[in-house]
Amino acid sequence: MSDGEPANEAQTLRIRLLGGFRVSVGSRVVEDPEWRLRKAKSLVKLLTLASDHRLHREQVMDLLWPELDPDAAANNLHKILHIARRALEPNLAPGSPSAYLRLQKDWLVLQCSGTPWIDAEAFEAAAAVARRTRDPADYRSALELYTGDLLPEDRYEEWAATRRDALRLEYLALLGELARLHEARGEYGLAIEALRRIVADDPAHEEAQTALMRLYALAGQRHQALRQYEQLREALRRELDTEPHVTSQRLYHDIVAGRFPATPPAMPALLHGDLPSAPLVGRDEELEALEDILDALFSGQGRFVLLAGEAGVGKSRLAAEIAERVRRRGGHVLVGASYEQEGQVPYGPFVEALGRVATSLGPTDLRGMLGAAALPLFSLAPGAAVALAWDAPPALAGPPDRQRLFAAIADFLARLAAQAPVLFVLDDLHFADEATLQLLHYLVRTGRDKPLLFLGTFRPEEAGPADPLRQFVATLRRERLVTPFELRRLDARESELLVATLLGSDPIDRAVFETIYGLAEGNPFYTEEAVQALRERGQLERVDGRWRLRSEVAAVPGPLADLLAARLERLRPNARQVLRLAAVVGREIPYTLLRATSDLSEQDLLDALDECLARRVLEESTDGYRFTHPLQRTAIYDGLSRARRAHLHGSVAKALERLYHSQLAEHAETLAHHYSLSDVPGRAVPHLVTAGDRAASVYANETAMSYYRRALELLSAAGAPASPSVPAADLWEKIGDLWALIGEAGQDVAAYRMAVAIMEKAAEPAVCARLHRKAAYACLSQHDSAGAERHLGAAEMLLSDRPDPAEQGRLARVRAQWFWEHGRHAEALETAQASLELAERYGAPADVAAAYETMALVFHSCGEWKRGLHYEIQHLGAAADQPQLASVFDVHH
Repeated sequence: MSDGEPANEAQTLRIRLLGGFRVSVGSRVVEDPEWRLRKAKSLVKLLTLASDHRLHREQVMDLLWPELDPDAAANNLHKILHIARRALEPNLAPGSPSAYLRLQKDWLVLQCSGTPWIDAEAFEAAAAVARRTRDPADYRSALELYTGDLLPEDRYEEWAATRRDALRLEYLALLGELARLHEARGEYGLAIEALRRIVADDPAHEEAQTALMRLYALAGQRHQALRQYEQLREALRRELDTEPHVTSQRLYHDIVAGRFPATPPAMPALLHGDLPSAPLVGRDEELEALEDILDALFSGQGRFVLLAGEAGVGKSRLAAEIAERVRRRGGHVLVGASYEQEGQVPYGPFVEALGRVATSLGPTDLRGMLGAAALPLFSLAPGAAVALAWDAPPALAGPPDRQRLFAAIADFLARLAAQAPVLFVLDDLHFADEATLQLLHYLVRTGRDKPLLFLGTFRPEEAGPADPLRQFVATLRRERLVTPFELRRLDARESELLVATLLGSDPIDRAVFETIYGLAEGNPFYTEEAVQALRERGQLERVDGRWRLRSEVAAVPGPLADLLAARLERLRPNARQVLRLAAVVGREIPYTLLRATSDLSEQDLLDALDECLARRVLEESTDGYRFTHPLQRTAIYDGLSRARRAHLHGSVAKALERLYHSQLAEHAETLAHHYSLSDVPGRAVPHLVTAGDRAASVYANETAMSYYRRALELLSAAGAPASPSVPAADLWEKIGDLWALIGEAGQDVAAYRMAVAIMEKAAEPAVCARLHRKAAYACLSQHDSAGAERHLGAAEMLLSDRPDPAEQGRLARVRAQWFWEHGRHAEALETAQASLELAERYGAPADVAAAYETMALVFHSCGEWKRGLHYEIQHLGAAADQPQLASVFDVHH
């Protein structure tokens, strides 16, 4: 019995109007043949809907027989009244008054010994209760009573239309109110369920469709939010021949661009990234050891754990299990990954994880969490300025350096760990740049006494003997800073357990286990792919509740690439096209980029993505989609011809330039990657230079040089700048500057000389003078006095014809150091003073500081180092920060 029905059924008259007309008296249901005439039912319906359940006989006649004269209508009314009474009371004696249908003077009345129970009235009463209590349970009770529209069999009767529309609107309003209640409680799934009932009833209900888009986005189901917009647009075009309202369009564009949701959920839930959730089998031994490490973490001890193993063996899955255990214990989880496809972003895993934190917190909370680390971290991730609500970041007190950046990141992690222990997962370290490994080494070394657990994954087969990762791991082993785990393949018993988990609880033939183990050889990911491929090909089927191979199967698919190829062949052409494009885009596939690159309509694109998601080739991620496993992307990418790859890379690069035309620098690494593999690789040059500059700005010097060298290689390729000589000299100069910064003897001089040779041909004396001055300084750092003199002489000769006071000041400083090298201290002091005067008048602050340091060096050799120290400290003033003062004392020591 539904809520709202009376408890006493003995004499109760129950009338249902919602979803169809049904009447019962007590426990007896009035069957349809008992009504005999349709108008007999209509009489009861009219009285049920009437106010106080009573109508004047003339009203009834006008409604039921408007075309008849009064006498004929009265005769019909008398007849159907008799039939209706007999339907309700089959045993009513002739001449006896009816207990339910009475004629009082000229009024027809529906009544009984109690109050008739009518579902429409019960629904309205329950709705009023729900609105009074604001309890979702009361809303659900009311909604259960609405079993369909009122009297659908009388859809074209005017006397039912008004009440039908009112009840339907009430039903939809209740669903909307219930959705808002659940949303306010953060129960997005229940809110979505309520709204889906609205749009199922009314696809053109724009308010509900827009609310669904918003809730899907808040729940992290971005793809479904985009799909909902397409459904709204189709419904409005079909039913109303119009487009969605501007507010709906704005929400759609905000979701596509990643601007919504703008208000983040609670911080601990968002600090993690996306990790796989496939079945975990055969890792009991590792889990036991890792549980001990977690105990140490929650006791305040830091550690670095390295999970090594071949592709598909389950490193990321084991990391996901550890992450989930840390979350259950109340810890924070940060996730970042290194990517092969999009080009190396300096400190990539840290940038990714910090970006997630920045978008998880409001500006005030973020500043409090970052503390003094906010400014140095901005140089690492400029996008954090948006999260910090900075129009432009404040200036640092002094020149930044790598040590300060590393210390800032360590300080931030320490602040986070002070709230709760932190697990930082760094996936795919075999793709990490050298700067990432150097930062990780620093954090592991300095975080041993803090609740910070770093967990990295890597494939040994991807790292050669000279690879920086091999050297990194060897160093950590020597320093006893790493706990390594080598993940093996599953044995036959463990493989059977995984297959059974994938197929469910039904029995499985031994031949199925043996076939799949023979194919996958214990690799967990290959095992999953083999099961999926065999099922999709119809070679593995469930017959009479048992899984078995079809008897006509003579062979199983070959290696993974063949498995995937077989699966892809069963996809529709549009889905295959999307997967090829996605494989070129990379591991993470933003929807905006797919839409901008694909030539499919948005409807066809979403349909194709639906198919890819349903087949579990793709899955949703924070900003779009990703392959369910990197090996799937690799297999699809490797299956593309060289020409198709180049074409698709070029299309992706052009789409990126259109999407981010005002933010190209922030996407330089990705643009460089795609253009370098396109039909016009020379177009990668400016992006490679920008990527190198960005890397150099955060002291990822080795990464920066790799970008500059790649740019040099592509200067003569199709699409490169028309006059390559100037960019080539600039690149060699940048490389020389980095070698000088690293302190690699001889490499900087060689790079500067390459630049000089190019610029001499280009007849650029001012640039040549600067390059000679840098080469001279590099020679002095190697005590190559003769080489320094040659370059100094060349620079002085060039500047004598074209005076440049600022550059002459820098050159005088290097000449002063040359004098100092030769023990000619008086000349050194005189030249250094001239350098200082020119720097103070024409140079930059860095030139002034360098001139003072040169003077300090000369004064020290003259026995007057305190005087030089006094001058530099006086120049730096009270604002001098500690790293600068330290460098001053180093000079004078």
